[in-house]
Amino acid sequence: MKGHNKIISAVAVLALSAALASCASLRESFRAGVKEASKGSIQTGAWSEDGKTFTNEWSNVKLSLPEGYRALSPEEIEQTVGAGEEVVVNDGNRASYDIAKMRTAYDFIIAAADAGVPNIMLIYENIGASPLTKNLNEGEYFDMMAEQLETMDALNYEATGTETREVAGESCTVGMLMLADGAAFQDYYIRKQDDVMIVLSATYTADTRDAALDVVASIETAA
Repeated sequence: MKGHNKIISAVAVLALSAALASCASLRESFRAGVKEASKGSIQTGAWSEDGKTFTNEWSNVKLSLPEGYRALSPEEIEQTVGAGEEVVVNDGNRASYDIAKMRTAYDFIIAAADAGVPNIMLIYENIGASPLTKNLNEGEYFDMMAEQLETMDALNYEATGTETREVAGESCTVGMLMLADGAAFQDYYIRKQDDVMIVLSATYTADTRDAALDVVASIETAA
């Protein structure tokens, strides 16, 4: 079971990076001549010297690393996103992937050390880099992501609804998906700040759902 969960964890991370890079709006941006983009106002945070606390004052997020979890190093995150690149490029979306790299930042990825799930990711995307995405609200952004994820036949993604939840005192639109016929689930906590979408992704199995929600609930404001 642990090996199965690690596979689910890795695939889910890759699927998200692929979805961010290959959504229709990015392809349309490229066709429209938006061939350059930037991370805009995005500012990433950092782990404390002892590796136990993550803080980002810009996104107002503070997380104490839960017992039994490990934080991926910047090199491991880069390797994970690089594997996602192979998925996207193999699908013929090199142009959209290059744009996504310039306007997306991964702040942290933490995962259960023994099994890989639950895992929690914090990601930012500068949607203001294109006139075709800058006016999206949180619900529209999730719909766009879900539509792309549902095209990944091998993972059998299915959007199961949206609701509103609070994280660190901020109201978020939460988009929920099931993948691999219920083998795993993902919740996307989405909040728009200026022209940036702040996306907190929680991936879990049916028996680790409560653990994932506990981690999300433990996130505090940085101030």
